[in-house]
Amino acid sequence: LELADGGGFVVLDSRDLSLDFPTVYREPLAYDDIHGTIGIDWDEQSLRLSSGLVQARAEEGAPKVLFALNVPFDADPVGLEMDLLVGLTDSSASRRAKYLPYILNPDLQNWLSASIGEGKVEQAGFIWRGSLQSDSDTLRTIQLFLNMADTTLDYQPDWPPLGTFDGLLLIDDTDVSVWSESAQIFGSRVEQLSAEAWMAPAGAMMLAVDARLDGPAADGLAVLNNSPLRQYVGDTFAAWQMTGDIATRLQLQLVLAGDAPPPQVEVNTRWREVDIQIEPGDLPLRGVTGEFDYHWQRGFASRDLTAELWGEPVTAQVQSGASGQGLQAVEVALATRVEMAEVQRWLDLELLGFARGRAAVDLQLRFPPGKPGQLTASSDLQGISLDLPPPWRTTAEESRPLRFEMPLGGPAMRLDFALEGGVRLLLALEQGALQGGALAFNAAPAPLEPGRFRITGHLPLLDGDGWSRFLETYFSLDLIDQPAAQSGTQALDAGVPEEQAGAAAALAAGRAGDSLPDKSVAAFPSISVEALRADKLALLDQEVQDVVLDLGQAEGQWRLELQTDWLQGALQLGSPGVASTLEVNLLDLAGFDLLDLSTDPERDPLEIPDLDVTIGELRDGDRALGRLAFELRSQGAELRADNVTGELVGLRLEPAAPARLRWQQSQPAGTQLEVSLAFDDFGETLAGLGYERVLETDQGGLDLTLHWPGAPQDFSLQDAEGSMRVNIGRGRFLEAPAGATGALKVVGILNLTSILQRLSLTHMFESGIPFDTVQGDVDFHPGIIEVAQLDVRGATSRFQFSGVSDVSTQAIDGRMVATLPVANNLPWVAALAGGLPVAAGVFVVSKLFEKQFDLLSSALYSIGGSWNDPRLEFDRIWGDGSSRSEKGEVSAGQGPVPESLQPDPGGLIVPPAGDWPPATLGTEVPAPADQP
Repeated sequence: LELADGGGFVVLDSRDLSLDFPTVYREPLAYDDIHGTIGIDWDEQSLRLSSGLVQARAEEGAPKVLFALNVPFDADPVGLEMDLLVGLTDSSASRRAKYLPYILNPDLQNWLSASIGEGKVEQAGFIWRGSLQSDSDTLRTIQLFLNMADTTLDYQPDWPPLGTFDGLLLIDDTDVSVWSESAQIFGSRVEQLSAEAWMAPAGAMMLAVDARLDGPAADGLAVLNNSPLRQYVGDTFAAWQMTGDIATRLQLQLVLAGDAPPPQVEVNTRWREVDIQIEPGDLPLRGVTGEFDYHWQRGFASRDLTAELWGEPVTAQVQSGASGQGLQAVEVALATRVEMAEVQRWLDLELLGFARGRAAVDLQLRFPPGKPGQLTASSDLQGISLDLPPPWRTTAEESRPLRFEMPLGGPAMRLDFALEGGVRLLLALEQGALQGGALAFNAAPAPLEPGRFRITGHLPLLDGDGWSRFLETYFSLDLIDQPAAQSGTQALDAGVPEEQAGAAAALAAGRAGDSLPDKSVAAFPSISVEALRADKLALLDQEVQDVVLDLGQAEGQWRLELQTDWLQGALQLGSPGVASTLEVNLLDLAGFDLLDLSTDPERDPLEIPDLDVTIGELRDGDRALGRLAFELRSQGAELRADNVTGELVGLRLEPAAPARLRWQQSQPAGTQLEVSLAFDDFGETLAGLGYERVLETDQGGLDLTLHWPGAPQDFSLQDAEGSMRVNIGRGRFLEAPAGATGALKVVGILNLTSILQRLSLTHMFESGIPFDTVQGDVDFHPGIIEVAQLDVRGATSRFQFSGVSDVSTQAIDGRMVATLPVANNLPWVAALAGGLPVAAGVFVVSKLFEKQFDLLSSALYSIGGSWNDPRLEFDRIWGDGSSRSEKGEVSAGQGPVPESLQPDPGGLIVPPAGDWPPATLGTEVPAPADQP
């Protein structure tokens, strides 16, 4: 120490020296070794200290210091004033805090302490100039600079730090500047970095960063996924993968405070042959080139983005909106052409094999903030053929707009297809397997349910054959069990491309035991058709109007329910080796008028599975007909119904003698029917058919065998061949009302009560003509109906009829023998003889020879006219053989008797079996005379 009047100096050469500035540093500035000279100067106003170069050694290295202090003796606004300059080389960044005064802004202090990591300080400088008073920020300047190398700069905790940082850090009071020509973010090289921090007017620290980066595209994803930007894009890009290089410029401005507003961020990127794997979604974009930007106010945008998707060129555009609360949805629009085979592989859905070809498509990836992304695809499908059932089947030249949506996130995916024309398809996929689905026509789809594929809605046309083939070909489901090879052949015949038909045959072969595709049939959800309405159902070359369908599986078996105005029933398909069942609750024959039942010889024979059929209620309009049950089978070209039982309008088909029907579909086609019908009161049958009740019986039966060309519905009397055996027990013929039609058009020739009216014998049969039996045979020949014999026997009467009829003209050519007792019955004799005098004589004779005259009580009539208007003409009276002369003439002089007329054991005349009528016919029976 050396002092003189007004000044002096101090030479320091000390160890473990500390300098304490309590208003600036909380801890003294400690040095292990220090040496230098400090000058001392004073006057009446102040004391002044100043140093030359002071060199020291401390934990931070070997600082060099220049020091000056001005201590005023009188009150002064500046107060104690210091100049301190510290220089340092080859130090550590962790020692920077020693020279940072605690009176700095707290936000700045926190940022400096947290942002600069470990590393090397090649050069450092600290400057203090001005007042040492704690509340005199404006009366001093504090500066710090660091020339750092191989350190980290974590400028904001939420943003990726700068690694291997080489650059300058400058603090000028509350202003901070960072410059760097070399740094790194993840694997990207930072070529230019400028960061500025300053005190905003509101008192908070602001930070601005401007950096240029060049490196892997994956780093761009890392910035999005590991920065505050994630709160706007959510997990949108979390699983994306990128390879390739991008050049980026990042501009960032934010407030260094806990409750800071959103940062102001602008990112500009240039992409060079970048490959992107969009996940979830498995969309491979290759060779992405162009510019992609983000602006904190305008959101995302792109310029001149191109790429490839599945080998096809793509033009891309990225955009989003923004608001004061954050980003709106990010949208990526892609325009390209797509090969359907690639889509099928992408979704791993073999059932999409019905679409083939290549078409333009617009894809949109939409990423709402905080929600899973959504993929939407739209196309007019021009260039793609759709092998769908009519009316949605299209060729590659046609267009039919399609819209497709699927989420991009989560283990389960919900695919939504909307095809122009009212078709909507939902599919639920999980880990590549189809879990459920819903198909709707002109309606909202049913809710998705695990393990079910639900079909609902309303169709103008339901092509049953087309849908059956479609399900068999692309869903590998057989609603009708057919040989495997046949399904592939049918697909080719239906116009399916050869490759698709081959796939159908392969799938069918798999069901037969060969190798199956990766997705087995068993994994497909159970199909469920629920109240599907169709204005028109086309099935097996028929069209049915206004149909409601239900289809589902119960205990592994398919069950199809159908409802129309005239048909209600259910078909349950049996398991292999077991017949299917068709339960018809209602069948109205009037509905058959709506069907096209014509036959086509060019059509392939109809083959059906084995069916056990029951018809619970058979109707014809308002008329109830009965019920039926039968077994329907087909073998080759033959379709047959066996064991037909039931009841039709009072006619029973007994299980002991069931009916059967055969339809031979190959040429020459024909149908054969064999049926035995039993009944109680045949009058009920006539009434049930809408005819007049002209017959009443206790029991009876009909045995019918018929054959006719063509299908069952082609039956006509004109073409039919066969026979009918009639066997009826006790009953009676009833009188029909005057002017009656209906049944009398057919059985008027047997209206025996009308005959008795003409014979004035009504009083004999006031309640009808009773009989004990009716037996007969009817033969059907092409165009001809032949009644070989119809015999009506009663206790006191008998009627026998035979004849033929031309079906086309409905002309009748027949004969009838009526036998009644004439003893004690003058009106009958009068009618037979044609006059009262003769009748009186006959009556006297009959009293004398009563037994013999009973044998002369038969009258022969010829029948002509038509079915609608039969005419009866009296021919002659017949007796027994003993009354015949040697010349073959009747003693009453009525002309020659045909040899075929012979009395039977009961004494009744049997009609002739030869040609009829004979050459000589009598006159028409006169109307009954009103006489005693």
